[in-house]
Amino acid sequence: MRHNIKTIILVLTFFIILLVTIGSVNSPHSNLVTLNGSNDNSTYTQRNNINIDKPAEKISSEAKIITTRNSRMQFDKMDNMSERQVSHRDDQLENMSFIRDDMRSKMQTFRETPPGHERRNMAIQFRMSYEESNLAFHEMNEMVKSKQVSPHSDIFIESSRAHLNSTIDYMIIQLEDAKHNAYEMENMEAYIEVIDHYIDLLESQRNRVGNIDNINQLINSSQDVRNIWHDANEQAIHISLKLSSQRIEQYLNRSNKNVNVIEKKIHQFSDDGKDVHELELLYDDYLEILEIIETEHQFALEKIDHTNNDSNSLKEANKYFQSTKDHLAMSNSILKEISILLAEMRREDINSSDKK
Repeated sequence: MRHNIKTIILVLTFFIILLVTIGSVNSPHSNLVTLNGSNDNSTYTQRNNINIDKPAEKISSEAKIITTRNSRMQFDKMDNMSERQVSHRDDQLENMSFIRDDMRSKMQTFRETPPGHERRNMAIQFRMSYEESNLAFHEMNEMVKSKQVSPHSDIFIESSRAHLNSTIDYMIIQLEDAKHNAYEMENMEAYIEVIDHYIDLLESQRNRVGNIDNINQLINSSQDVRNIWHDANEQAIHISLKLSSQRIEQYLNRSNKNVNVIEKKIHQFSDDGKDVHELELLYDDYLEILEIIETEHQFALEKIDHTNNDSNSLKEANKYFQSTKDHLAMSNSILKEISILLAEMRREDINSSDKK
């Protein structure tokens, strides 16, 4: 039915073009006769009395010849445009197919590459590919809206397929990173198993996308991918937050050791009669920041451990961790000041001992 409507529209378009062409050929001749008549009535009457039919036949014959020639030119032009469009479309389809195969090869290489600079660069390439396909799909969508391209055409189906494939690839890349994060965690096997499950689901969808040949199947597959990613992404966020929690715990453990060292130094310098006022102030600031970090960490843990990956709870936990990140930077800055001050006090102590 859609094909028939499209055909009718094309036929009507061609018909309108023919009408305009015929009208533009006939109108100059009609005007020329009227002008001659208005300037010289006697000449006009005499000319028409001699043979009124011949000029009409001549004009009609000339109009038919010109109309036919222009019509052929119009159709030849359309044929050439159609051939160029088909050639361009074939090139686009071939290029999209090449990109899809190339990305699958790169995906395998990415998985075999250990964490590091090279792997990060490859992840960036996947993101760029995703953004490029997203832009291309947006442009294709605009062409569909403006009716330059049919949503049922090969080029639109292939563009949509390429966009969906690159989206799936980028999702898998992020899940692979989450899986690598899980290797650093306790009870990592359970987390890795969950992530692998979602990767398998996405790869299954990618294989399915390769066989899609109509827009309705694309819509259904896109919805399936979206649903899978919703659950998979929450798992990835959960892993990321758990890893952040683990690292904060490690930081707090190291900080407790630092606290013991600083306390001993303060007592030592105080017993030696040194001025430890500035050192004590920095130490108090350090303890205060560590207490804030520990409190935020506990709040975040409650959100992570006592929910079933609820998205709102994960967002709240992430907010706590973002705040904790700022306080970690502050604690490191204070610790650096303490270290510098302790080093200066030691040098002064050594210098005074040398003088004695």
